[in-house]
Amino acid sequence: MGCIQCGNCCRVLYLGNIRPTPEMLEYYEARKWSYNPSTKVLTVHDVCPHLVDGKCDIYETRPKYCKDFPLKTPNVIVPKGCAFEKLLRRRVR
Repeated sequence: MGCIQCGNCCRVLYLGNIRPTPEMLEYYEARKWSYNPSTKVLTVHDVCPHLVDGKCDIYETRPKYCKDFPLKTPNVIVPKGCAFEKLLRRRVR
């Protein structure tokens, strides 16, 4: 199953198993990102400027990072309901 173009990954990004340095924590705080030390999950609150009306307005020319998401994105945790959720769960096993 592939992307269902819900746009959730363009609104909030969750990265797990993050072990930040004090400098990284300062960087996160300055951007109002959330880090939970007990779960080691970084929540990046940053809506992509190319997300327009729930769709990517540069989809055909989007950056490699976006094309590779989520299968080649280290430590990514996809949002609930993402079509890649089951696929990523199988990859971890």
